[in-house]
Amino acid sequence: MQRLVWFLSDWPGLHNGDLGGLASKAIRWHRQLGDPREVVAMLGLRESCQTMPPPIPLPATKGIRFLATVGEIVVEAERMHHCVAFHAEAAVYGRLYIFHVEHAGAHATIEVTDHAIITQAGGPRNSHNVAVTWGREQLAEWARRLAPARHAKPDSVALEFAVWHRAVQRIEARRRRRRQAAQARRGRQAPTGD
Repeated sequence: MQRLVWFLSDWPGLHNGDLGGLASKAIRWHRQLGDPREVVAMLGLRESCQTMPPPIPLPATKGIRFLATVGEIVVEAERMHHCVAFHAEAAVYGRLYIFHVEHAGAHATIEVTDHAIITQAGGPRNSHNVAVTWGREQLAEWARRLAPARHAKPDSVALEFAVWHRAVQRIEARRRRRRQAAQARRGRQAPTGD
C-alpha cells in the first residue's frame, strides 16, 4: 500500500478527480519520465554537482553506497529505471540522502530525508526485493542517529512540489517546442495546394 501511495504522490500536477483518474495520470507520467539527464538539466543541475553529505558519518555497511553527485543519481535512475533523478535537487540541498543498496544479488535505491525518515525504497522499476528490505533495515538504524524523527515542515513540502512542478513544466515545454518544430518542418515540405 505504501508503494502505491508513493507512486501516486509522484504525480506533480493538481488532480480534482477520483483515485482512478489520479492513478491513470501517475502511470502515464511515470512512463513519460524521459531521459534522467534531461530531467537534471531541466532542474538546472550539472552532473558534476555534489550532493550534500549528511551531518553524521555515512553508513559503513558493505553494500550501501551514498550517491555523492548528481551524475551518480543519473546513473542510478538509468540503471534502476525509476524517477530518482527528480530528487537530485533535494539531495544537492541536503533535504534528502540517496543510497544505492546491493544485497544478495539484488539492487535498490533508498532515500532518507533530513528528518531521518525513509521516504522511498525500491528496486529496479520500483519493484520490491531483498535489497529493499535489507537496506531499509540497515538505513533505519543509521537514520536514528541523524535527528529525532519529525514530520516535514509544510514549507519544505511546498518547496519540493514546486521543484517537481517546475521541472515537469520545463520538460513539457521542451517537448512542445520539439513537436511544433517538427510540425513546422512537415508544413514546409507539404504542397501548398495553389
